[in-house]
Amino acid sequence: MAYIPNQVIALLQELTAHFPVVLGRNLAGIYIYGSLTQGSFNSKRSDVDCIVVTNRELSDSQFRRLGAWLA
Repeated sequence: MAYIPNQVIALLQELTAHFPVVLGRNLAGIYIYGSLTQGSFNSKRSDVDCIVVTNRELSDSQFRRLGAWLA
């Protein structure tokens, strides 16, 4: 298994804790892809690629809450 920096682990834990709270049953999945999943992550040049899939369009409330959290 490739080394994943503690900062990245903390970010992923935050994402997987926060999105379900905001999106509830609208959350279909959180998917990580790119260098992190391929074992080629480099903390000096890589980013963390993820996509969040929902069952339906976000409500205004969900959109605002995510926007405030990501700001």
